[in-house]
Parts: sequence; structure tokens; C-alpha cells
Amino acid sequence: MSYGASSSNPSVAAVSVSGSTVAVAALATGSTTITVSASDPAGLTATHVFEVAVLVPGPDLTFTGVSPVSAKLAPGRSATFTFGIRNQGTAPSAATTIRAMRSPNPIISGRDTEIGAYALAPLGANEQRAFPLTITVDAGSAAGTIYIGMCVDAVQGESNTRNNCSDGARLTIAVPSAGRGLVARDRPAIRIWAHSPPAGDR
Repeated sequence: MSYGASSSNPSVAAVSVSGSTVAVAALATGSTTITVSASDPAGLTATHVFEVAVLVPGPDLTFTGVSPVSAKLAPGRSATFTFGIRNQGTAPSAATTIRAMRSPNPIISGRDTEIGAYALAPLGANEQRAFPLTITVDAGSAAGTIYIGMCVDAVQGESNTRNNCSDGARLTIAVPSAGRGLVARDRPAIRIWAHSPPAGDR
């Protein structure tokens, strides 16, 4: 049995054959098609084709979760949500900005309403950090349910920018239906404030 192999773009990846072993060596960023052929003494042949993509190592910022996943507050009260953020890439990430978001649903995106922006220090490859975010419900807030999440700005060379937002934590605001002062129908909107401790305290 004899074997042969070729690369459609040898400047991206070179291919070699030793006995029945095929080795592919990455040379530059890009993609190429590898074709491997085999033939026997009787003249029978077989061919296998596969694609190879060569990627530059880079950072990949993503969120690992949030705790707690829900909270119920009365106006004037606060709760702290802790978000886990991780660089799951193969290279360190540069400093960037992490943004607190308010959403009507648990799917957080950059299109939601930003309620705070904070500095995020560089993260090494596979390094993880906890980021606490405290939400305070305004004393005049209406009742209702919203979701709190975070998004991190992409950094240079990031390999995947589609996973830069967290899941949403459910926040329910419960307002007394009667009593002195404002009642539920007098409160026109949900109002909250976000804040996080200085970077040196995180």
C-alpha cells in the first residue's frame, strides 16, 4: 500500500506522509484543503479530502455564570449579583470595559439598556475573575420584573466575540399595594441603580 497527500494552499499548511502516517504542519493563518490518497498493488485507489483552518492564538472573554440567579427586592433595598468572567482563550486579554445591562428578558445583549460601565483588568489565558455588581431599587420604583446582566467589550485579537454577554439574573421588585405615601399605581416605572466596588477591592 502506498500513500500520498497534498495541500491546496501549502503556504498555510504543509502535508507530509511517512509510511501510513499523514502529518499536517500549520504555517500561517488561513484555510486549506488536504487530499490524501492510497493505492494498493492491484491498482485500487481511495481518496479522502478534509479542510484545515489555521487560527492565530488569541483571548476569548466569556461569562461562566451569575449568583444568585434571582432576587426579590422592595423599593429602597439592594442586592449584589456576582458574575464570573473567564478568558478561555490561549493568550492574555488586554484591559477592557465591562458593562452592566438591564433587559426585559433573560437573554442579555449589547442592545439592552446600559446601567453602568466599569474597568476590567487584563486576564491571563484560562484566568477567571469574580465581578460583583450591586443593584439598588429606587424608593419610588414601580413593581415588576427585569433581568440584570453584563457584557464585556471585545479585546484586540479576540477569537470569539459572540459570547461576550452573560445570562440574565431575574430581579423582581415588589411594591406594597396600599399604605402611606405612594401606592403601586402611582409609580410610573421601574427605577434601579447599579454600582460595583473599585477595581482594587475586587
